[in-house]
Amino acid sequence: MTNWIDFTNFGIVCAGLVVAVIGLILTIASPYMEKISRRFFMIFFPLLIVYIFSDLISQLALFMSGPNKVLLSLHSSCSFS
Repeated sequence: MTNWIDFTNFGIVCAGLVVAVIGLILTIASPYMEKISRRFFMIFFPLLIVYIFSDLISQLALFMSGPNKVLLSLHSSCSFS
């Protein structure tokens, strides 16, 4: 069962991915950008995309494994008392 936090997390990840891809496309397409700025953004946006994909994969892994398989989760059935 998916709750509102899972939908919010997926929505934020998708929005971040869209922003990073658009930023990379604009960096590639911009002919008037300084060389040092272009180099920075050509490194920054792909790293951001990799980070977002790794976050998405971890969210999907946690979602697919179920609440009983996650050690540090709000859905975990273990109690510390």
